[in-house]
Amino acid sequence: MALKSINRLIIALLIALTIGCEMRSPSNQKSLTGQLKIAAPSGKYANDPTHSTLQFSVSHLGLSNYIARFSDYSIEMLLNSNDISLSEVTVDINSQLIKTDYRGDYKTTHPDSSFDSWEEDLAFSEKFFNAIIHPRIIFKSNQVSLDPFGDLEITGDLTLLGHTKAVVLSGEIIGSTAEHPFTERGAIGFSVSGTFQRSSFAMDFLLEPPLIGDEVTVTYEGEMLQVPEEADSNIFSEEKR
Repeated sequence: MALKSINRLIIALLIALTIGCEMRSPSNQKSLTGQLKIAAPSGKYANDPTHSTLQFSVSHLGLSNYIARFSDYSIEMLLNSNDISLSEVTVDINSQLIKTDYRGDYKTTHPDSSFDSWEEDLAFSEKFFNAIIHPRIIFKSNQVSLDPFGDLEITGDLTLLGHTKAVVLSGEIIGSTAEHPFTERGAIGFSVSGTFQRSSFAMDFLLEPPLIGDEVTVTYEGEMLQVPEEADSNIFSEEKR
């Protein structure tokens, strides 16, 4: 009886592994020509700010990954639905507007600070984003590639604190549609993340002693809406939500 049970278990595991491989097989993720099956039509797309989040995290005291969000940014994408490698994306971040969940008494715990909040400190301190001198953070892609499982790799140049370095992002398309139910135009959603060393952009505060980590993880979860050819500068102002 024990041998039969073991054999049944082995068969069940083999079936599960086979199903898992089929779900991750290239044919389920892309066409025979090696391209993703994207329902959204080719064209210009812009980030939908009401259905997107752009955040960064960094190790805090080696105890946790501290998370903060950028609350003002734009993303523009030229999408080629037939060949994703011909697509381009540009991200423009306002480094002066940062949101955190800091709930402490900032002025009491930072009596020597000239700032009124932790968010202001992060944004405007010379130790961090120095946003008066460097008000924008820019990422521009220069290559988009696709792995056999349909995952994206986006290589581009990140400009932060006056320094420009190559950064690689990885991600996936969560979904796409030729006709958004509200805008009646194409829409596509992404999950994208990437890491870089903040010290390579001359942000080295509290690396020694190692209180704040050097590796920064950036994550984007959101939707992009197709911009009509005759669109004005803000396609979201008149959309239904």
